[in-house]
Order: sequence, then structure tokens, then C-alpha cells
Amino acid sequence: MPTLLPMWPEVPEVPEVPAFTEVEETAKVRTQMALQVSSRLLPLTWTATEEGRLMVGGCDVIDLADQYGTPLYVFDEWTLRQRCQQAIYAFGKGVSYASKAFLCPAM
Repeated sequence: MPTLLPMWPEVPEVPEVPAFTEVEETAKVRTQMALQVSSRLLPLTWTATEEGRLMVGGCDVIDLADQYGTPLYVFDEWTLRQRCQQAIYAFGKGVSYASKAFLCPAM
């Protein structure tokens, strides 16, 4: 007699939500990975705490994510101003801000 397959597939067990310490540890690991990225891709004001947490403009990005949720765009004003000055130096005073992916009138 052939083996009958169940009519409905078995539903996998829902994994437990990791403890807060595990989530915090994951965040530390991700921050360590981010710090391995070329510093040219990070804002000019970036630093890392002794615990390995990424700081931008003096703000802890994990705290910002906790406060505002994710995904979260974090812009460093000082870096933006420096990049604009570099563009003006390179292309003259007629250069202006243009955007495709992040259109923000405040910028």
C-alpha cells in the first residue's frame, strides 16, 4: 500500500523571540561589521564606543533606532556641509543638490 502524504504540510514551530541580551549582542556584532566598511562610506564624524556601538555626530545609532524605529536614515549635517563645500570647490558655485532615491525638500 502506498504511503499517503499528509493533506497539509506540517507547520514549523515558531522560534522563540531572542532574549534582550541576544538582540543587543547581535547589534554589537553588526556594528563591528559596519566598522570594517571603508571609512570613506561613513560620515566624517563617526566613532565607535568601547562596547563597539557606532556613533554618528555624537549620537548612538542604536539609541536612534530605538527612539525612531527602523529603517532609519541618519544624516550628519557636518559631513553634508563638507561634501557640499568639496563640490563647490570642484565644480564652482553653480553646483546644487540633486536627489533621486531620497528626495527631501529640507535638504
